[in-house]
Amino acid sequence: MPSQSLFERIVRSVVVLAVLAGALLWAAPAGLAATTYPIGNHSVTFYGVRYDYPAAGQSTWYYSVTSGARPSISHVVFGLLCPTIQILDAGKWAGPANMDALYSGQGSPVPGTFPASPLTDPTTGLLGLKFDENFGRGETKFLYFVVNGNYAAGDMTVGIKAGPGNAYGTVPGPSAACNLISSLGDYVWLDANVNGIQDPGETGIANVTVRLYSGTGTHLATTTTNSSGYYLFTGLSAGDYYVVFTLPTGYAFTLQHMGGDSAKDSDADPFTGQTQTVTLGWGQSYLDLDAGMYPTGPTAVTVASFEVLRDNDTLRFKWVTGYEADNLGFDLFAVQPGGSEMILINDTFIPTQGFTTGSEYYYEANRPDIEVGALFWLRAYDTNGTVEDFGPVEAIYSAYVLAPIDIELPKVPAPVEIEEGRPTIKPRSELIVLPDPETPEKPMAAPSMPVIGPELPIPAPVAPRLNGAVRPAPVEDAS
Repeated sequence: MPSQSLFERIVRSVVVLAVLAGALLWAAPAGLAATTYPIGNHSVTFYGVRYDYPAAGQSTWYYSVTSGARPSISHVVFGLLCPTIQILDAGKWAGPANMDALYSGQGSPVPGTFPASPLTDPTTGLLGLKFDENFGRGETKFLYFVVNGNYAAGDMTVGIKAGPGNAYGTVPGPSAACNLISSLGDYVWLDANVNGIQDPGETGIANVTVRLYSGTGTHLATTTTNSSGYYLFTGLSAGDYYVVFTLPTGYAFTLQHMGGDSAKDSDADPFTGQTQTVTLGWGQSYLDLDAGMYPTGPTAVTVASFEVLRDNDTLRFKWVTGYEADNLGFDLFAVQPGGSEMILINDTFIPTQGFTTGSEYYYEANRPDIEVGALFWLRAYDTNGTVEDFGPVEAIYSAYVLAPIDIELPKVPAPVEIEEGRPTIKPRSELIVLPDPETPEKPMAAPSMPVIGPELPIPAPVAPRLNGAVRPAPVEDAS
């Protein structure tokens, strides 16, 4: 991973989490699900904790306290038992609609000057932070405090004084054992040379989905990489974790664990996207779970056979594909004997059926202008704009149906230009044909094949065509 300052790592944090007793606890201000805890006739609601807020290495804890029936609350104490904890600020806040609106000193916090260590309340006997302000019956006050560390959430005792008695309960608060949260990240990059190593000049990939799991396979959280390719899960307790990266469309994972430097390799399994399991201690940041990816182009169409039957002026084309999921469609061309110009046969573009298992295609055209002995080509347009030509083959002059052929056809580039949605074929200065081994000066015709039988009629054409379909724009030079 590229080096970053602590501030940059905080800025790129996407989601803030806390794991408490095996359960995931949101601690971010947005999308927070508040949890309410009854204490006697009253209640305390925990809204969450914001780590590294308002500054790095500080955490802000948000609550509301609601007084029940008489007697109403006279004061409330949050027990803070970590020996090294310091209270940096305390007061009221505006409520869940605006967690940035903090009103320091409101609610009569004791101690009243900051920073300060927790004090023991003589009424409840709790060591902590007291808000010494009376409540009206049914009144709710939003209270917060800031402490000097990113403490993991643990059980915190709250004492409420109301009338002659006290009530006690437990809510999430800073760890009494002073356990600090842990973090896990960090980087998804475009591995341009597909060597599995983060090389200089290679950049991050934004908006990649990353899922966090416990060591036992429980899904804990999901986030996405930021504009620079970084992700971060923080607010984690000590334990075992791994992440799973989801490939964006058109990408594949690079090689795993290459180069011997764990800070610059890819940890994602090339098939599953899952990383190795790492063990976090309290307060540990593990920022080396990276994933390298590279773009993959569409799979080229495969043509198992291409044949042309000539019946006087009628040309009947048949071709069979083996794979065509990344293909847009086809054109048919002819080259007159001794010529070089490629003549378009089909009047409208022939769209693909898009099957991964391939398809059969038939096309019929009445073309008295195409001379006997002409050579024919099948042109396929891939989804990335490239063009593949299959051929040439020579028509077999027969009135009978040909049996399918299964031959390997050469791919020969043919330069094209696009004008108003259909190709304009450039004159071919060098028409490439396959020489017949017996007579090199003569173009090789399609292999001779048995007919099904003179008694069978010629099948009607089943051309998968769409009237008005727009022919795709190929690259100008596919060689």
